[in-house]
Amino acid sequence: KKIKGYRELCGYSQEKLGELVDVSTKTIAFWENGKSFIEYPTLVRLCKALDIEEVQLFAFKSEKHIRLLQLTGLPQY
Repeated sequence: KKIKGYRELCGYSQEKLGELVDVSTKTIAFWENGKSFIEYPTLVRLCKALDIEEVQLFAFKSEKHIRLLQLTGLPQY
């Protein structure tokens, strides 16, 4: 779900993010739905495309993530 939030925050469609990361739209959808794992080299490309650090997908401390939580109304842990 964080991937989708960051993708939307950047204004990217699944197709556009897939192009930037060099994966299919289906792969992006699988990641967003937790149906597939990301290999580390691909994770690096994903984070570069989203302009985030890897840790931001696993932590709640970045400004972008806090903004995303505020926009979605999710609790800030």
